[in-house]
Amino acid sequence: LIFNLQSWTKADDISELEIEGISIGDSLLDHFPRELIEKEKAIMDQSAYTNKEYFNAWFEGNGKFETYDYLQIHLKSNDVNYIVKSVEGKIIYKNNIEECYKKKNIIYEELKNIFPSATVKHDKGSHSADSSGKSKTDTTYFFLANKTGVIGVACYDYSIEFGKADNLKVFIDSLEFL
Repeated sequence: LIFNLQSWTKADDISELEIEGISIGDSLLDHFPRELIEKEKAIMDQSAYTNKEYFNAWFEGNGKFETYDYLQIHLKSNDVNYIVKSVEGKIIYKNNIEECYKKKNIIYEELKNIFPSATVKHDKGSHSADSSGKSKTDTTYFFLANKTGVIGVACYDYSIEFGKADNLKVFIDSLEFL
């Protein structure tokens, strides 16, 4: 399973899902030292958030994570408790996008069975960060019926010129973050 959950059959709230043990509503301080979070806050390019209400922190697994190569956590900029609003796990598929699509399909089927009442949206197109239009995204969103948030899975097929590694992203976003 790509997520951890106490009991999939009881999943009626977004906070019951975990990626690498981290859930929406957790204090990131329970998982990483304050100094590391603050370092990430200071060095990350926060240009994605034009109003600066949120920031994101990246954590490289280096073999410490069970499933993912990286975690990306989104937090409110003014929150001293660093309450998680969104958590993403990323698996690198360097020059192997077909394996990413296979894994995405497996996760999609798993999520479809777990959340049969969710509204599902598929989105394919060019990656907004690549002005050449050569980098592509393939994302599936599961909007939970109880409106607590969205769960999703995506493959990013980056062009060679863009310079990033292809990857699979699994994410849990709170309604507030959306």
